Amino acid sequence: MKRDVKMADRIALIPVKGPIVGGGGSMIPRQPGAEMSKLVRQMLREAKEEADGVIFAPGGTPYPTKEIAQTVEEFGKPTVARIKENGLSGAYWIASSCDRIVADELSRVGGIGVSAFQPDFSELLEKLGVKFKSSATGKYKEQGLPFGSGEGEDFMEEHLEEVNKIFAESVAEARNLDEDEAEEVFEGKPYLGRQAKKVGLIDRLGGREEAVEECSEMMGSEEVDIVDYGEKMEKESRGLLGSVLDQLFG
Repeated sequence: MKRDVKMADRIALIPVKGPIVGGGGSMIPRQPGAEMSKLVRQMLREAKEEADGVIFAPGGTPYPTKEIAQTVEEFGKPTVARIKENGLSGAYWIASSCDRIVADELSRVGGIGVSAFQPDFSELLEKLGVKFKSSATGKYKEQGLPFGSGEGEDFMEEHLEEVNKIFAESVAEARNLDEDEAEEVFEGKPYLGRQAKKVGLIDRLGGREEAVEECSEMMGSEEVDIVDYGEKMEKESRGLLGSVLDQLFG
């Protein structure tokens, strides 16, 4: 009589590489990470159908980072973040949305905070004899232009403070941190892995093996298969490109 053979449970390995920035709607050429939010969420949707748990190998601009973090929170299956080298800023926001975080003792973790940069070309333009004129309906409308208007700086600071508050509140809730007791944690300070564990930013020191152990424990599985969705998506992309090229030049 043929016995039923139980298939090993599957853990999806999802890489989050490069800067997490918004895509489209800009005259500036897209950066390599412009579609990272879209790609990660696509991998998560596939993994939800095919896998029993997820390990993330995870800064970025706030909105796409928040998009990924919310998708992870809503995943509904065990999730583990594995920080190999850097889990700072937006990368840590994503990591904190996972059930558990594993990081190498020499990794850099945290960097909880936001920043903004605005170049000021006004002195250079003045030396070159170039004058810049503009018209706007309000003093905040030209905020961010690199021509030294100086208007709306207080507004920008308020804006950053509000974004930072949302970031800190999300991390505090996810990691069960008291904002008053862990005030230093929310000042943008990066921690090495060992320090991060002491202040409650991670759960365990280790690498891929330890991350798999954590995920397997939550899944209640003794035997698991690891599916690298980064490689999977890359193969699918190459296959699609190959099909298009065959149709065009075959």
